[in-house]
Amino acid sequence: MQTLNSNLASLSTNILVEGFSDTSFLSLITHQKYTEDTFYLSGYETITFNQNKRFALETVLNSVVPFEKELLIVSDEPSSRGIAELCLVHGITADVLNYPSSQVEWSNLAELLNTQTNYSHVLLAISGNVDGTVEHILELSKHINHKKTDLILTSPSSVMNWENIARANVDYLICGSTGCNVSSVVLARRNKLVQTEGISRSYTHNLYAFWQKAMSRRKSVIEPMVF
Repeated sequence: MQTLNSNLASLSTNILVEGFSDTSFLSLITHQKYTEDTFYLSGYETITFNQNKRFALETVLNSVVPFEKELLIVSDEPSSRGIAELCLVHGITADVLNYPSSQVEWSNLAELLNTQTNYSHVLLAISGNVDGTVEHILELSKHINHKKTDLILTSPSSVMNWENIARANVDYLICGSTGCNVSSVVLARRNKLVQTEGISRSYTHNLYAFWQKAMSRRKSVIEPMVF
């Protein structure tokens, strides 16, 4: 772990965005003003990168899928090829399904989740308008939550509405440029980030270590969460 921290210290200048407040991203998608304290109470964290969205996605996949588990990718064909390639490079076992285009296909996907027990995460890669498909995402999230499977969502440069992120129980949201002078952003549930400690497959794509590095720049005293 000491070696990893040393490695990240040398990489952070080129990877993590310096001086960027996590509250800026959350305020962007909620259209509300957030302080550092109120952002903490949301239960989410943001890790902002100087690298593109592919790097952010690669970091999440490396850091959240355990070696003994599998990933289900649900995406359009061009996106799924790139994601499957990342999985192959990093030894992540993954199944790929085309993004459903009918209610029958959505039902088939739900049935697959009910019968398959080895998926730790479902990755939805959406190339169009995220909020336009939110009802399907909400329906799918019911089956994902029932199976205790985590939901990863990638979106175009426009981010998903905050209300829908919460309604769909999104665990990890990966976005491209948001207009906040960053190249990519990972929005993640804090309780899920804690569980990623020590399981990353890569020294250079370790979400937990990046999160810890980002937290070291914040003030040390934060009020406990209020439930």
